[in-house]
Amino acid sequence: MAGLRISKFLKDLPIHIPLWMREVPSYPKYWKGDPQLRLCMPYFWMRILKPKVKTPPSVVNFEVHPQMTDYDVKNYLEKIYKVPVARVRTHLEPGKGYNQPEKDSPTNIPRQEADRRIALVQLAEGGTFTFPEFVPEGKSTQFDDTITQLKDMKKAQTKRLRKEWTHEDLPPWFR
Repeated sequence: MAGLRISKFLKDLPIHIPLWMREVPSYPKYWKGDPQLRLCMPYFWMRILKPKVKTPPSVVNFEVHPQMTDYDVKNYLEKIYKVPVARVRTHLEPGKGYNQPEKDSPTNIPRQEADRRIALVQLAEGGTFTFPEFVPEGKSTQFDDTITQLKDMKKAQTKRLRKEWTHEDLPPWFR
């Protein structure tokens, strides 16, 4: 019983809350004469996104922390990464809805993913960014070969199961 209480306690710790769901603590108020606020790690996060449509090389898309403002994004890029920023626009992209099936029930529970904040950053004069191509066009990788092998194995398994559909309930050593 005590172990159950500990596990419930551990789930409520902020360590187990995903980073994008954590609230950013408010900055302490500054009074004249106070020491300067120094942050070792920022409270916010940013993730670069590949654009869905063709964009000019001076525009970069980011997914950012939901509580970040345009000013926060600009400061984040300029102070930490020393990237010259001309303009920032942010907008909320609504989460996709989906149905999650209930256990032992034919009904589905409607769910919705969390909203995402997208930042469109226009770099200053002369700044360009091109999203890197990790796999050259037309070349297959080891990952592609592995996927084709897995698909072939799946086809072979379904073919075998169709052949032995009457014996599915018997263990393989007894067939």
